Amino acid sequence: MRVEGEVSNYKRYEASGHRYFSLKDDGAQVRVVLFPRERAEHLREIRDGQTVIVTGSLGCSRRGGSTRSMPGRGGAGVGNLLLELERRKRRFAEEGLFDAARKRPLPRSPGGSGS
Repeated sequence: MRVEGEVSNYKRYEASGHRYFSLKDDGAQVRVVLFPRERAEHLREIRDGQTVIVTGSLGCSRRGGSTRSMPGRGGAGVGNLLLELERRKRRFAEEGLFDAARKRPLPRSPGGSGS
């Protein structure tokens, strides 16, 4: 099976060598685990926000399915979700929404006066 999506929540565990991440698009999300025996050297470059094509098998277990291979350049790029997030950050910054002068202390309790 081949799935294209944007990498999200990428985690690499050095002790086991396992890599976990999700592939997302506008309507769905697939959780992926990449086992050490199945990875290729070019995967050191994987990061959140990349668009990739994953070839693997679908399996059911407590943690999800497994991936057999992931081409280094197959569909690689920046995903739409990350692009939209970056666009919104720029817009909010231009509007001054991140300015320190706008910041206020959080109340002590929800709906409270902070005292």
